[in-house]
Amino acid sequence: MLLNPATGPYAFGSPVRLTALPGANRVFTSWSGGATGNLNPLGLTLTASTVITVNFAPGAATNPPVITQPPLSRTLGAGASTLLSFGLTGDGPFAYQWRLNNAPVSGATNPSLALSGVTPAQAGRYDVVVSGASGSAKSAPASVALFGMQLIPSGESPLPLLIFDGAIGTQYWLESSPNMSLSNWSLLAPITLPGTRFYYADTASSNQPARFYRAVPQ
Repeated sequence: MLLNPATGPYAFGSPVRLTALPGANRVFTSWSGGATGNLNPLGLTLTASTVITVNFAPGAATNPPVITQPPLSRTLGAGASTLLSFGLTGDGPFAYQWRLNNAPVSGATNPSLALSGVTPAQAGRYDVVVSGASGSAKSAPASVALFGMQLIPSGESPLPLLIFDGAIGTQYWLESSPNMSLSNWSLLAPITLPGTRFYYADTASSNQPARFYRAVPQ
């Protein structure tokens, strides 16, 4: 409720203007207590201390859900944890259902999705479906991939074998650097996963004292 003038106490005979401000999915119905009727705004003159109640009723939702920021893609190490979230506007209340590769995730009905100890079976495309009284919305998918490395025998020194687990068709830039603190990484190869698991042997790593890798979602 909006008061004009906004602050009291008010002198005897002061004129006051009351404006009812309904929240989302609410409509103003009436005044009660020290005022009656359904005029809004309401003007009155104070001649005594009084309590005025503004009454609202459930109303039709008019603003459908709109996802303003989809969940973000990410690349994790095996066993890592992460949190998927998104931005939303519209008239609630809302119901949420997170999905993995278009299949509902059991129990994933909160505004955010916590993934703990991520395994290859949890890698893939995640999206969320939001339903409200005035419609529904589906987010763009976010890819969650696992990225690891093992050494394989090759001639005089072992080769790094990079391992991807993710959704078929997701794209990454595979990058390397001799130093983790450098801001500029070198592109090894653009990768499009042909299956849920993909291997890449870095044959250019010979004779380098150190080499770090990362996979950047595209």
